[in-house]
Amino acid sequence: MGKRFLNSEYSKYLIIFVASLVVGTVFANLSGKGNIAGWGICNNDYVKSYMKSSVNFAGQFKYIARKRTAALLIVILSSMTPFRKTFAKIICTYIGFSAGVVTAALTIQYGVKYFAVFPPAVLFHMFFYCYGVYGMFSREIQKNPAEILRVLRTVTAWLTGVFTESVMTYYVLPKVLLVW
Repeated sequence: MGKRFLNSEYSKYLIIFVASLVVGTVFANLSGKGNIAGWGICNNDYVKSYMKSSVNFAGQFKYIARKRTAALLIVILSSMTPFRKTFAKIICTYIGFSAGVVTAALTIQYGVKYFAVFPPAVLFHMFFYCYGVYGMFSREIQKNPAEILRVLRTVTAWLTGVFTESVMTYYVLPKVLLVW
C-alpha cells in the first residue's frame, strides 16, 4: 500500500501541502515577532477585542458561513474546469502556506500555550474543510447521479466545518483564552 500511495496522484497533493506548510513556517519565522504581531493572528489586540465582542452564536455562524461560502464556490467551480488539477494544487499550496504561517505565528507569540489555542482556533474545523476540498477534486467530473452525491457530500462536510468553526470560536476559544 505504501508504494501505491507514494506513486498515486494524491501523494503529490500531500507533498505540495507539506512543502507549503514548511515554507509558510519558515516565512513566518524569518519575518520576526514584530511583523507577526502586526499581522493580527491572535495577537493581544485581537484577543482583547475578541473577548469584549458581544456577537451572538447566530451572528457568528452567519459571518463564518458568508466567508466560507465564497471559498466553497471557488472550490466547486474550479473542480469543474479542465484545469482542476492545477486549481487543486494551488488550493493545497494556499492552505499549506497559511497553516504554516498560523502555526509559526501562534508558536512565536504564545510558546507552549499555542497548543491550547490551535485546536479550537484552527485544527478541528479544518478537517471538514479539507475533506470537502478532497471530495471535489478526488476524480473527474462526470455527468451522472453520483456527481450530485459528491457535491452534496462536499457541501455537507463544508457546512459541518462552518458549524464546528462557529462552535469552537464562540464557545470553546473564549474559555481557552480566559485561562491566560
